[in-house]
Amino acid sequence: MITKVKRGVKLNVYFSCPFQQRSDPVSLFRFLRHCLNVELTCVNQQEVGGLMSQQPDDASAEINEKLGYIQHKTRETADLLRNVEQEQEAFAIKCHDRQKLEGNFVLLAFQNLKLMSTRHNSSHNWP
Repeated sequence: MITKVKRGVKLNVYFSCPFQQRSDPVSLFRFLRHCLNVELTCVNQQEVGGLMSQQPDDASAEINEKLGYIQHKTRETADLLRNVEQEQEAFAIKCHDRQKLEGNFVLLAFQNLKLMSTRHNSSHNWP
């Protein structure tokens, strides 16, 4: 009973955090991973010091199995998020480089046009 109260208090604290302010998927992922770790800790404490250690049953094994699966999927998702972040950073760098090259091209084209205009005007000035 005490563990349920502790778990309920912990979950209320974690889920009272406003998700609307978490627009970053990585921070949302970290938050959910933290909640999963808290849940695993609560289950492990229940098994060690609670009724589950005295009477292991299929329900506790099933809970542990599901939490293990969720933890595995969480690690996979973390890897995917890291890859997406790296791809976003690489894309941003490529976009910046492209814009820089475009700006240089426009500047060179303008300078070339100005040079051609100057040459054309100077050739007409000869008597």
